[in-house]
Amino acid sequence: MTLGKHDYGGLFLRMPWKQKTGGKAVNSGGDESGKAEGKKAKWVDVGMPIEGRKEKDWGHIAILDHKDNPRHPVAWRVDGQLGVGPALTRAGDYKLKRGDTLTLKYRLVVYTGDFDKKLIEKAWKEFTDKKK
Repeated sequence: MTLGKHDYGGLFLRMPWKQKTGGKAVNSGGDESGKAEGKKAKWVDVGMPIEGRKEKDWGHIAILDHKDNPRHPVAWRVDGQLGVGPALTRAGDYKLKRGDTLTLKYRLVVYTGDFDKKLIEKAWKEFTDKKK
């Protein structure tokens, strides 16, 4: 089976974004929003204001890509409406031989407040630590 080259596909997070609401995506390399599009990263965090919460108390969801996943760190789709997802086939076709299986591992980190790179990096290390 061949999963054909494509810029997106598979796991994808769509935030309830509206231009007036704002928000941003940040990847593990520090690239933000449109500059994170197509870049390889261990994780991507998406944050935006949430109605009813204080101005700086955003909601965040970070998607962590496991280092055992094929092509890690994978290139990410980061669109202009705060939609993000790891894109395994962005680097080209991905082939599975007859009888093979593919299991991809991801973890979501959900939190509020300011963007917290330390929290995400700690969660990524715990998630990918082979000793566990």
